[in-house]
Amino acid sequence: MAEEQSSAPNPVISSTKKPKFLLGLLVKIIILGFLALVTIILYLAWSKPKFIPTPTPVPTVSPQPTEEVSPSPILTLIPTPKTTSEPTMKPGWETYKETQLGFEISFPEEYKVQEDKYGWPKAVLLLYGGGQSYDLAVELWDEPSEYENKYPAQKNLVVKQIGNKYLTFLNMNYKEEVDEIIATFKVTD
Repeated sequence: MAEEQSSAPNPVISSTKKPKFLLGLLVKIIILGFLALVTIILYLAWSKPKFIPTPTPVPTVSPQPTEEVSPSPILTLIPTPKTTSEPTMKPGWETYKETQLGFEISFPEEYKVQEDKYGWPKAVLLLYGGGQSYDLAVELWDEPSEYENKYPAQKNLVVKQIGNKYLTFLNMNYKEEVDEIIATFKVTD
């Protein structure tokens, strides 16, 4: 018999069809991978519990009525006369004497005169009765504008004049007892 040729088709794919097939398959894999990645990202974004900050309550402050401050002079100075009669000394009170400036002031024994005047460059006397701050600060000024600039419209400030100098008495904690201490001030010269 003669060689028989087989009429069956050859299972080998032609070389021109092979790259088109692989390219199509590669595009499909890339699209599916991209869709899978987008799906994962969206799932993670929406499935996480959201952080919602709890608002911190802000304390509300009711407006306080304010007093009008006039631009007119705050203090009227009256020169301090020399006292001829001795004020009555309360029992348990001590006297601080400032000989260079020529004045004295009395205070209860539980108050202490602070020697260290750090932070108070104009201080002549600082009295401390306990707590977080001084109770009375006595400062010396050359001009009224100096203390007026430092203490504008200060209600707890008393000013006394000795010669051409000015002493301010600042009742730091608005204590009545400190007002009594200020009332014991007298020029001694």
